[in-house]
Amino acid sequence: MNEETGISARISSEQRNKIVSNEAIRKSGLNGYNARQHFAVAARISIVWKHATLVKARSDREGDGNVASIKRFAAPLLLDSKPAVAYMTAKESVEHGHRIYSLELREAR
Repeated sequence: MNEETGISARISSEQRNKIVSNEAIRKSGLNGYNARQHFAVAARISIVWKHATLVKARSDREGDGNVASIKRFAAPLLLDSKPAVAYMTAKESVEHGHRIYSLELREAR
């Protein structure tokens, strides 16, 4: 459960696979973080989620009636003594509630 919003989110095996996919690792890599760092945050995503801040919420751009909202969360953290931000995206479906489906590491600014 996210402390700021009270939103409880789940991660299915499909979302877990997306979070640790080559594409997700590539995005973090483009921001200066390696696969080991990405996997370290992914392994602790429930703790990172708990302390994240909601930074943006929007409707589904494709107009899917089952998608109530798309939310972006950010959590500051330290990776190898370097300040970073873990960005997570959660999709809220009408039927299944919130599910975290992406993780990207970026430099803290």
